[in-house]
Amino acid sequence: MAGKAVPIVVARTTTDSQPSIRRYQEKAAQTFKFGTPVFRDNAVDGGVAEWSGVVATSKVAGIAIEPASNLTTVGVKETLTFGEVQNQPLAVNIPRGAPINDGKIGVQLADDTTEFQVQTLDTVAALETDVGKAFGLTKDTNGYWFIDKTKSDSIVITGVYAGDAGRLGGREFFRFISAAAQMGGA
Repeated sequence: MAGKAVPIVVARTTTDSQPSIRRYQEKAAQTFKFGTPVFRDNAVDGGVAEWSGVVATSKVAGIAIEPASNLTTVGVKETLTFGEVQNQPLAVNIPRGAPINDGKIGVQLADDTTEFQVQTLDTVAALETDVGKAFGLTKDTNGYWFIDKTKSDSIVITGVYAGDAGRLGGREFFRFISAAAQMGGA
């Protein structure tokens, strides 16, 4: 259902420490939103791209903590510039507030200590009985991802958000299972 799914975010770690974050070069032509599952395409150039949602074709490296930049070349920065600087041929004008772009993207790793939070669709309830069960993730029409209880290949539910048990569109905590994680899952 369009508009219901929201970004996946880190909820907590099992070690009471900070989640592991790495910056990897971004593949060209990526337009995904923050909170999107991503993978590293090690077979081609090591760039980060949006995960297909199918464990058989690619494994999840983690969750993007920033939106993709739609780069024209893998890992090559693109800075928003305009005009020219008088008498300085190598200088550029960068507008105030322009986002910094280094050709890389931040990824919260899908390791065995990081738990993420995601919603079910508003037609599906978040249930305490889901804890310990394996499900999958599917991309909604709005570009965000949600728990898909018709799949069982990528995540395991570790808890239900306080007050959301039994609620349609409720939030649940999960970790990526080992078979789905590039960096080592639960």
